[in-house]
Amino acid sequence: MPKHKINIEAGDRVLFIAIRAMGDTLLATPLIRDFKAEYPETSIEVIVQSLPAQILEGNKNISNLLISPTSGSWIGAYRKLYYQLWKSNYKLSIDLISTPGSAVLSFIANARTRIGYNIRGRTWAYTDPVKRQSITKYSAITKYDLAVPIELHCTSPIPEIFPEAQYKTWAIERLSELKIDSTKTLIGLCPWSKREWRRWDINNWTMLLTNLKQTVDTQVILFASASERIHLSGLESISDISVCWGGATHIHQVAALMSQCQFIFTADNGLKHIGVAVNTPTFTIYTDYDGVAPSAWNPPDNNIHEYIIADFNIDDNSPVIQNACNFLRGVNDR
Repeated sequence: MPKHKINIEAGDRVLFIAIRAMGDTLLATPLIRDFKAEYPETSIEVIVQSLPAQILEGNKNISNLLISPTSGSWIGAYRKLYYQLWKSNYKLSIDLISTPGSAVLSFIANARTRIGYNIRGRTWAYTDPVKRQSITKYSAITKYDLAVPIELHCTSPIPEIFPEAQYKTWAIERLSELKIDSTKTLIGLCPWSKREWRRWDINNWTMLLTNLKQTVDTQVILFASASERIHLSGLESISDISVCWGGATHIHQVAALMSQCQFIFTADNGLKHIGVAVNTPTFTIYTDYDGVAPSAWNPPDNNIHEYIIADFNIDDNSPVIQNACNFLRGVNDR
């Protein structure tokens, strides 16, 4: 419970501290949306790094994006942000990640009410520290734990992204360049993860695509950066399967292209959440490691977003192959 009454009024400035990963930033959009719906006359600002900031471009719930320097940036970049925060006169700040660095930003912003997690060594930065819950929930819903002091509740946990017309036009033109056959099922493939233990072997992805092709006549768009594409080049040379590199250079291009796909098959990565945000059915393959439960990254009670934990080595009869093919048939038949 808050130590004092939080009275949010028209014209108040509110700060959300997101900063880091693309998926975490996208999963913060439901909370921001509900906050703006409850307090429509407030001005919402978000601290975020430059790449995930692309996710929030065009989001009408947000008045301003403050770009946080990446790790290792020169000290002058931090000083500029610190000064901007210090003079901004926020009524409320909500630190969505509560790292040591974000706690410092929260303290410097000096909002009248500062909410963050009650984590050892960081509580000093907040006026209203919130206990982190141990129960595993979808990450977008978990963020509402920080809204308890302002009694804000989740109306929908589905994240959102708003690609502008220029990106939608780019996606249509890109499909034409790649000579995508509209009579075939277009699958988006996101097989890469920046963390090695989340990566499924490329031979497994090849086996999956081969089995999907036998289930439904498909074409495949490969979602990967130019540097990631080098590691995935074998997928573009699979015989009898058309795998084309998407070539997107902006996150909104990714979103617009994913919205043209019928399905997304993905590893445990941030791109999966873009598929959810554009309402394209997703099937996520998690590697069998001792990490965060997959249920933390999948919308609950949603039959177009499924996942499975897969072994590193599989064959054609493995559960992951059978479940993926059944998912393709099931959603296709609806």
